[in-house]
Amino acid sequence: MAASAAPSAVTALRAAKKELRTRIGAALAALNTHAIASGSQAVREHANALPVVARSKGVFAFLSMPDEVQTYDLVADMFAAGRCVYVPKVIGRRSMGVLRVDSAASLAGFEKSKWGIPEPPIPTVEPSGDAVSAAMADAEDFDWTTVKGEAAWAAAGSGGAPVDLVLVPGVAFDKSGRRCGHGRGYYDTFLERICALHEAKSLPRPWLVALCLTPQLVDEVPTGHYDVPVDYVVSPSGVIAASERARAEA
Repeated sequence: MAASAAPSAVTALRAAKKELRTRIGAALAALNTHAIASGSQAVREHANALPVVARSKGVFAFLSMPDEVQTYDLVADMFAAGRCVYVPKVIGRRSMGVLRVDSAASLAGFEKSKWGIPEPPIPTVEPSGDAVSAAMADAEDFDWTTVKGEAAWAAAGSGGAPVDLVLVPGVAFDKSGRRCGHGRGYYDTFLERICALHEAKSLPRPWLVALCLTPQLVDEVPTGHYDVPVDYVVSPSGVIAASERARAEA
């Protein structure tokens, strides 16, 4: 019988990522609440000390699942510093919108998604300026929304500072800034789009800062051409300047 054909590179990559997700998932599940809380506090302190964070004006921040870095105190720091804070809203199979929230108190009222992530409600959308006219109706064309009629929300294009810093979640990261996500493609798509949008508007590329707990920092993350690397990896043990431009900041 002829030998089976070797698996394709794509199949091998998928298998490697699946194994990594399983391994890191088990390691995170073994952490108790104290370990997550203390690790998150250390990440918060390291992140706030980063110059690219200190000078940011518009911050896109992920809202945490229970078994990852808890970002709520860090997000509260962003509000306290007077920064514009934006959060994700899943609006399609692989699309994620950007909505601005005006205060830390607003976050407490968000309902949790099926993944345990607090998520803003779908607001009333009235296109204006650079807003996409069918933002909520056509998720594939969504980039920014103008939100009116709800005091808690405002648009990125209606007085809010452009996003110049993205706090990036993930399953695992390495010292080169490679990232393994959960496999749904939301952040790979979002990061590619927001960087392209900034380039089209002649804005500087936003800084991509990954936040992770100790088990999530690994020797090497398997990646494909569609995986977007980050500039910094912040773990409880410190900050890694992963990209060339991040190292130039040192």
